[in-house]
Amino acid sequence: MNKQIWLDSIAKKIFDKLPMDLRQSKAGIDKAVHCAVTSVADKLNLVSREELDAQNKVLERASEQIKTLEHRIAELEQQLNNTRQ
Repeated sequence: MNKQIWLDSIAKKIFDKLPMDLRQSKAGIDKAVHCAVTSVADKLNLVSREELDAQNKVLERASEQIKTLEHRIAELEQQLNNTRQ
């Protein structure tokens, strides 16, 4: 679900909870609620599912590389210690 559809859904849910007399001035309130929801969502710094999945893949690759490098460092340290003895 893209961000705009999600924001519209939240704005509609909030609007539906308003008392009937407030709903009658729908245009003004709809715009105000939408602006408020958008403002809050922007502050939350939300990302799409695709962006999150892509970043998770990058993180997994980086973690694997770190483990490989740590293992290699341990091997080199062991070799160094063996040559000193």
